[in-house]
Amino acid sequence: MLGAFWNYHAELAKLFFDWKYLNNPFSNKINIALLLSDSQVVGMRGAGILSLRVQGTKQLAACVGDSWIDSNHRGKNQFGRLSECLEQTAFNNHCRLILNMSASDKVRKSSLKNGWNQVAKSETLTAVKPDSESFSKNFKHFDQQFIHPQTFEGGILVSSNQLFVEPVVNLQKNVPVSDSIDIDRTTDYLHWRYLRPGVNYRFLYLFEKIAGENRGLPPLRSFVSLCTPSQIQPGHVWVSDYLCMDLHVMAPLLHMLIQKLDFRSINIQDTEELAPLRESLTQSGYKIDVSKANPQYVLERYRRFEERLDTGRQAHAKTCSLKGFCHRAINLDSA
Repeated sequence: MLGAFWNYHAELAKLFFDWKYLNNPFSNKINIALLLSDSQVVGMRGAGILSLRVQGTKQLAACVGDSWIDSNHRGKNQFGRLSECLEQTAFNNHCRLILNMSASDKVRKSSLKNGWNQVAKSETLTAVKPDSESFSKNFKHFDQQFIHPQTFEGGILVSSNQLFVEPVVNLQKNVPVSDSIDIDRTTDYLHWRYLRPGVNYRFLYLFEKIAGENRGLPPLRSFVSLCTPSQIQPGHVWVSDYLCMDLHVMAPLLHMLIQKLDFRSINIQDTEELAPLRESLTQSGYKIDVSKANPQYVLERYRRFEERLDTGRQAHAKTCSLKGFCHRAINLDSA
């Protein structure tokens, strides 16, 4: 069911499900709403739980992402009923913020009519260099790219296949609070995030340059994580996360990295501070495309869900257990 939705083979789909829903460090309960008919699952809607920083305040959020309804049971507002059931589940699991990505303007407008609020618009910058040939070797041996100390913007660059958790956590604490919604990069989150099945990660660090002998790692100024999903063609890379004390450093840092590894294709969330990156990559022979024609809209809902669910629908939304998982389900046979 979800393997086809994720475009994963059965074994990888099982590993990804366990990672996302069962091993999530922010909730000990699975957050999935099911649609049942004749004791069979004919639909589902799921949400991963994350701890976010919203204007500096920590909020537990349910990030809606996985949805499926059997073709024989579509219509009759089954999707809406699953959504309401999932929101109630998230509320019961202490989430006060629901985030949803709307991939089209039509869906966005429909969501806004149903009580959602738009908080952001996410656009992807894609840089393509068709004649790149050296990517696979460079990514595989990423830890050897800066094996000799190299300075950049007054700091020391380190490339690694290893995640340095403590420096990243400390960097998060020192980065100025912004008005945006951001991940709360805790130790538990970082250990969990970078164990995602089917994805290969590499890391770039920019440390402070400290004179004299130094025990342990010096303070971290910038952090970039890169990934290449195993099921996508070699050379296709995503910048999965970045964090920086000075955002003006990020564009030249990424440009240097992209040029050195000779990426064939790279995707990154387009933001205002990365505007110089578009120009510099174009000058280096990359073709740039920004997905302004079909952006994703980040929607959120703050709502006391128990007041919105009417008595009739609550009667058919029951807590049940399927193979030991706790979730809520709508039973069509009793509806």
